[in-house]
Amino acid sequence: MRAFLATLLLLAASPLLADCIANGHYSLASSAFPYTEDLTRPTSQPLHDGMWVADENDWTLVQTACSERTNVNASVDVTLLVRASFHIGKTTAAPDAIFDVQLRVDGEPLVTQSRRVGDQFPKSFRFGTSVERLPAGNHLLTMWVRMRNPGAIYVGLQWITAQGVPANNGSHRVLADDVKLGSDWTTIGPPLALTSIRDIDAALQASFSVASAVTPLSFDWTVDDEKPGARPGVVAAPLVQPDGVMVFDHRGWIDRGSHTVQLWGRSDATAELKEIAIDAVGFPHETPAKVIPLIEASADATIVATTAGDPQQPLAMSADCGRWTKILEFDMPGDRKDFSWSVDGYVELLGHDVSGYGVVGVEVDTGKAQTDVGMFEFQTDQQHEGFYFYGDCSKWSPGEATHVSLWIRRIEGCGVAPLGGSFVVGKRWLAVKLLPSQTPHLP
Repeated sequence: MRAFLATLLLLAASPLLADCIANGHYSLASSAFPYTEDLTRPTSQPLHDGMWVADENDWTLVQTACSERTNVNASVDVTLLVRASFHIGKTTAAPDAIFDVQLRVDGEPLVTQSRRVGDQFPKSFRFGTSVERLPAGNHLLTMWVRMRNPGAIYVGLQWITAQGVPANNGSHRVLADDVKLGSDWTTIGPPLALTSIRDIDAALQASFSVASAVTPLSFDWTVDDEKPGARPGVVAAPLVQPDGVMVFDHRGWIDRGSHTVQLWGRSDATAELKEIAIDAVGFPHETPAKVIPLIEASADATIVATTAGDPQQPLAMSADCGRWTKILEFDMPGDRKDFSWSVDGYVELLGHDVSGYGVVGVEVDTGKAQTDVGMFEFQTDQQHEGFYFYGDCSKWSPGEATHVSLWIRRIEGCGVAPLGGSFVVGKRWLAVKLLPSQTPHLP
């Protein structure tokens, strides 16, 4: 998730930077495009990778800034896109036990989202929200977890990230009423009104609880008078309901002015969604010498990803517990300035055999340096499933050009993961938005 070459250069330039960066904290000093990424490692401070959250506790802090100081530093009022994740490695709770995740800024809750613990581990969980107008100044983004039922969960790879943009780029967040879905496309929540003085690239996301469903659910987004169904993403109905779901998406190049963005859903059988929250965050589409337009790619051709993987493996992601298969790739235009990277993507699984334990990952490669910008473990025991995910990176320059690739693998031979097997991959997409990353990381 980190630009290793850039990190080495920063460490060489200022030994003080080693304190935060070595502990997994990459937060920009005051900027009109504030950015933070806070990751845990086994020896990270103030919080480390891997910690128990038990029902006898109230809220447990699982991720914060370096030395719990500040990690979102805005020189102007900004809209803030917030994303977070961790994995559960083991548990003493029942599979249907519920845990809550809360994202806070300056101690004030932004959102609370709930998930079932499940019975297959390790597995990643993803969360997100936005802040329509965060005042200029220094702020602290944190993530908290509590158990709602008896038992405990062991969380690891705690990861929070936020990207801010000046608050005049067209953004909106709404809380929506419950909705019932059927075989026809149905609106989820009201249209989100976006008004901007410039062309924008929109980051889209929604969270909700699936209260009832028996068949896979499909989701799509439209702008203004478009019809839904052009590029739907599919997720399986949760095995135990209700359960929370998070979807991430994007829309490139929305003309300046006033527009509406609409989330839609459908299912072959009746389904009901509750606790709905929808975010649209406008990033400037392009500005001279500062902002590059969103770059995206998609594919529909079926790929069978076996444990044999591809002959050539990614350099930034280990193949020790299973070989990778590339399922999408594209090139970013060259630019020697540093940028913060905001990534979203989706992978549809049409089936699997032997085991449903896998990982999706995104690699960026300049030819001279490589890093991953996000990896997510999944566990599926259903034959039609889909996974929405996000990624990020800071202080990474595309240079002459950067090759971006999306990979999938089935974990085998590590722990109890069996040998052999495959995933059948259907539609997938990936988008990258670059924003200025001109101020230094906090020491």
